[in-house]
Amino acid sequence: MLSRSIYNGTTFNWHSDGMMNDLILVIGNKNYSSWSLRPWLFLRKNQLLFTEQQLWLDEPEFKSDVAAFSSGGKVPVMMDGGEAIWDSLAIIETAIDRYDCRYGWPEEPRMRAHARSAAGEMHSGFISLRGQCPMDIRGHHHKTLSLETLADIERISYLWTQAMDSSGDNTRWLYGDFSAADAMFAPVVSRFHSYGVSVTPAVQRYMDFAMADPDFAEWIESARKESRSIAL
Repeated sequence: MLSRSIYNGTTFNWHSDGMMNDLILVIGNKNYSSWSLRPWLFLRKNQLLFTEQQLWLDEPEFKSDVAAFSSGGKVPVMMDGGEAIWDSLAIIETAIDRYDCRYGWPEEPRMRAHARSAAGEMHSGFISLRGQCPMDIRGHHHKTLSLETLADIERISYLWTQAMDSSGDNTRWLYGDFSAADAMFAPVVSRFHSYGVSVTPAVQRYMDFAMADPDFAEWIESARKESRSIAL
């Protein structure tokens, strides 16, 4: 059974035998840290117990604080029994390798290949969207988007539609059940919402479904309660 306690702003998860869980996930501001959202949501959907350690991105001591966990100098970082795993996708893949994850990659081979390809494209691409529309869950922005950003939006919408078509179910997650691809695209769902991006009805259904998910909704609510702001 999972129980939680909070000390100095940090949520600690405990096993039923009173021992603190070995997994620690180091994250940044929930309102802004898109890379932190990805593994956090994946671990939560798979009901893996972890200690949440939050570092504020805009604090002068951020670099020294994160260096205590990883030499990479960025969040997120997952500490597994004292071992550091950094980078969102690496954390997700490591969790799949080491733990009994109900939700990893889709089981069907073609959907699995598509999900991995789409997640990889998300991991390395869409630079214009990232730059012009940084994650800001509390914000509601009205911008004239560049042609490059609009092309990114069109490509992502196409990937999502392909995924939903491959699963034959456009009322739930991208590939029917939750997968690592949904975790990787979760910040984009937030971006599309915050920047009022015009999308197709199928894409809008996916966005509405994802943001209504209890775990995703918990992250959103926590982000809205944060009082710290960063100039974007």
